[in-house]
Amino acid sequence: MTAAEVPGAVGVWQRADRLWRYRYVHPGGVTIRSNRCFVTREEAEGSAELAYPGVPVVELSEPPLTRPTQHRLRKLATVAVVTTGTDLVVA
Repeated sequence: MTAAEVPGAVGVWQRADRLWRYRYVHPGGVTIRSNRCFVTREEAEGSAELAYPGVPVVELSEPPLTRPTQHRLRKLATVAVVTTGTDLVVA
């Protein structure tokens, strides 16, 4: 378990495009990412401290792993194609 996965901690990291982000891992297991990127580490840390006062902020050596998200419309299109295909096979 990394520092950013410890419940109640904020992890700050630099992305491949050299912008900074942070995320908070809630004690219940929910992860909340920052809604924007920052040019400097200090800006990201300042925003994290403002959003989560009193919560420890740690710098991560690499970005945390995130699972890919599927766009809602793509998911809807996939369901529509599968459903239509099934209906055609049954007919």
